[in-house]
Amino acid sequence: MIVTLKWLQDYVDLEGVSIEDIEKAFTFSGFEIESYTDLSKNLKNVVVGKITDIKKHENADKLLVCSLFDGKNTYQIVTHATNMKVGDLVPVALVGANLANGVQIKPVNMRGVESCGMMCAGEELGIDNSVYDGAETDGIMILNPKDCTVGEEMAKVLGFDDVIFDVNVLANRPDCQSVIGLAKELSCALNREFKMPNLEFPQTREITPISAESQTENCPYVKVQLVKSVTIKPSPKWMQKRLMLYGIKPINIIVDITNYVLLEMGQPLHAYDLKSIKGDKLIVRQAKKGEEITLLNDKKCILDENHVVIANSEQPIGLAGIMGGGNFSITNETKDIVIESATFKKENIRKTAHHFGLQTDASARYQRGVEPVSCEMGLQRALYLISELQCGAVAGACFTNTNIKFERQVKKFDYNRILSWLGVDIPVDKSIEILNKLDIKTHQEGNNLVCEIPVIRTDIENFSDIAEEIIRFYGFDKMSNTYNNNTQSIAGGYEQIVELEKTVKQLMTISGASEVKTFTLIGDDDVLKLSIDKNDDLYTKQIKISNPLNAYMSVLRTQMLTSMLGAVKYNLNHKNKNFALYEVGKVFVNENDNLTEREILSFITIEKGKDFFSVKSITEMLAEKLGVTFSYSQEKNIGLHPNISANIMIGKQKVGIIGKISPRITNNFEIKDDVFYFEIELKNLPAKKVKKVKEPAKFPSSSRDLAFVVDADIPVGNILEQMRKAGGNICENVELFDVYQNEQLGTNKKSVAFSLTFRRKDATLTQEEVNSQVQTIIDALGQKFDAKLREQ
Repeated sequence: MIVTLKWLQDYVDLEGVSIEDIEKAFTFSGFEIESYTDLSKNLKNVVVGKITDIKKHENADKLLVCSLFDGKNTYQIVTHATNMKVGDLVPVALVGANLANGVQIKPVNMRGVESCGMMCAGEELGIDNSVYDGAETDGIMILNPKDCTVGEEMAKVLGFDDVIFDVNVLANRPDCQSVIGLAKELSCALNREFKMPNLEFPQTREITPISAESQTENCPYVKVQLVKSVTIKPSPKWMQKRLMLYGIKPINIIVDITNYVLLEMGQPLHAYDLKSIKGDKLIVRQAKKGEEITLLNDKKCILDENHVVIANSEQPIGLAGIMGGGNFSITNETKDIVIESATFKKENIRKTAHHFGLQTDASARYQRGVEPVSCEMGLQRALYLISELQCGAVAGACFTNTNIKFERQVKKFDYNRILSWLGVDIPVDKSIEILNKLDIKTHQEGNNLVCEIPVIRTDIENFSDIAEEIIRFYGFDKMSNTYNNNTQSIAGGYEQIVELEKTVKQLMTISGASEVKTFTLIGDDDVLKLSIDKNDDLYTKQIKISNPLNAYMSVLRTQMLTSMLGAVKYNLNHKNKNFALYEVGKVFVNENDNLTEREILSFITIEKGKDFFSVKSITEMLAEKLGVTFSYSQEKNIGLHPNISANIMIGKQKVGIIGKISPRITNNFEIKDDVFYFEIELKNLPAKKVKKVKEPAKFPSSSRDLAFVVDADIPVGNILEQMRKAGGNICENVELFDVYQNEQLGTNKKSVAFSLTFRRKDATLTQEEVNSQVQTIIDALGQKFDAKLREQ
C-alpha cells in the first residue's frame, strides 16, 4: 500500500515531524516501510521566474539573453528558445539544481556572456501534459499566472512537494488498505491527534427511486444512492494529481471520486448511469450459467453459477467486486447516477478474479476483506465529495434489504495474563490510553480490561491480539529478557529425514554436482514424453490441481525424471554443456484418493567422459558414507536404455534405479548428448552412518586376478554375488576392474576381470589354501554361468 505525505497530513498533524521519524513510527508499530520517494528530489532550486527583459546576444544570432526575477534576485540566462516574451512566468533552474534529465546547473559562459541558470521545458522537469498543460510545448514551458506566483517552488506548483511511502500492510490488517487506516496508526504511533474526514452532506427531499437487494450469501451488504443532475466534468487538479501518484488515470469527476474514495477509505464503489438500469432494483445474485457481460476494459466474460454479478431486472451490469459493465458506465451525456457500495466474501472474489485473469484495485481490497461499516463510510465520503465539488445533488432516503447493525463487540481480557505473556510491566493506565487512541474504547474492571472492539478491527479476537496492540505502541524496545530460571534448555537438533537430506546434499556436492530446485507442478502430458501411454500409473495417478496457474503447472509430478531432463534442456539452451545436477525433491501419487508423498534423490549428468560405471561410483560413494551396501540387478526401467539400466538394491529391496537415458526419451526433450541418471528414495537410507570399528588385520593378505569369458547378457552383479559366496570366509574382497568385448572372444561374449583379496584372521594363509579357494570360485562360476577362465 502506498500513501503520500500530504494525504496523511490531511488527517494527522505532522508539523515538525521528519520523514525519518515517520518511517520509524510506521516500522515500530508493525508496518514496515519498504521504501520512500521524495518527489521533489529533481526539483530542488527550481522556482517560478518572471521574464523582465529579452535581448539578442551580441556574439550569436540564434541566442537570446533574458533577465529573470525570482521574487528576490534577478538572473541573467542565455537560451536558444524563442517562444517566450517579457512578462511570462517560466520554470527556472538555478545554480545547484539537478534536473530529472540528468543535467546539473552550473554558471557557464556562452559566447562571452555569463548564464546563471536555465529556463526549463517539461522534459527537463520530467513531466508531460498530464501533469501540467503546456509541458510538452516545443520550447520553454510557459506557466499560467493563476497557478503560481513569482519565486514559488516548482515542486509545489506541480504538486510534487510530497513524499510517497511504500508501506507493507500485513494480511491480517485489511482496515489499513487505505489512507485513513494508515493515518490512524501513524497518529497513535506519534501521539498526534487524528482528524476524521468529513462525511456529512446535504440531501434533497426526493427519495431514491431504486433499491438494492442481495440474493446471495456471497454479498453480506449492499447499498445504493441516487445522485441527480450530475455535471460530468474534469475533477479538480488536486484530485487528479493524487490519483496519478497512485498510477490511476483521471477520467471524469464522478469516476475520479469513486477511485479517490477507494484509496482514501479503502472502499470500492461503482457508479452506474440511471438510464441504463432497467427496473427499480439493483440485485446482487449468482450468475446464471452461460450469461455474458462485456466489462469496462472490453473483456467479454462467459459466466457460470460460481460468479457473482450486479444485475438489473434484465441482465448483469457488473462483475461483483471486480469491474463494471461497459454499457452501463458514466458518459458525458449522463444526468443521473446510482452509486453502489457493497462488500463480498473474499474467497469468491479471489476465485472469480483468478478465473478471468482480472486483478483490479477493487478486487485487491475485496480479496483481503472489506467490512460492511466501510461500505457505509465509503459511500458517505463519496456523497460528501460530490456535494462539496458541486457536481450533483444527493437524493434522500435509500433502501436496502440487508440489515446489519454496526455494533462493537465488548470483550474482557485478564490484564495480568497480558502482562505475563508480554513479560513487561506496563502501567494499566498507559495500556488503556494506547487502546483508546486506537479507537478500542477501554476501561478497567478489577483485573480485567473491558474493550469495545471497533467493527472494522476483525483481527482482534483474543487476549494476545490486545497484548500486541499494547506492546507495539508501548515499544518493543522496552521489552527485556525475562528468561525463567526454573526452565531447562533443550538441545536442538534436526529430524531424521532433515539430517539425511543435509548429509546427502553435502555428499552430492562433494561429487561435483550442482543442486537444482524444480517445480513439483508439471504439465498434464509432460510424463508422456517418457514414452508411456495414458494407462500407465505414472499418468493415471497424477493429482490434478483444481485452479492451475497455467497448463504447464496443472498436476503434481509422480516422477522426477521429466523435471531433471527439463533442467538439462534449460542449461543446454543457455550454453552450459558440461555439467551434473542433483535434486532432493518430492513426488506425489494418488493412491485410492489418498495423497502419498515420496522424497527422492535424483542425479543427472551430461559430463564428457561419464558412463554407467562412473555414475555408479557416485552411488557407491553414497552407500559407503551412509553405511549401507548397494547391489545392482539388471532391469528395464521407464525412461532408461533397455540394455543400460539397473535397479539399485539394499538386500532384496529395490531403493532406486540407475542407467543411461534412452535416446528416444532425450530426443523428446531435444537433447542430443548421452545422459546418465540415477534416483534413490530417501526413506530407505539411514540418516547417519553406523560406525563399525574393525580390528586392524594382524596377518598379511594375498591377491589374485581372474578374468572370465561369459555370455554378454549376464549381469556383472550376479557374477560378483556368486564369487563372494564361493570365496568363503577367507575371501575378503572382490572388485571388478575390467569389462572387455572382442570378436576373438566369440559371438555375444564378454570378458570380465576381477581382483580378489584373501586373508585369514587367525593365521597366515598358505599358498595351497588360496589356490584351493580360487579353484572353488572358478568351478562355481563355470557351473552357474558356464564361465570359462580366460587364457592370457
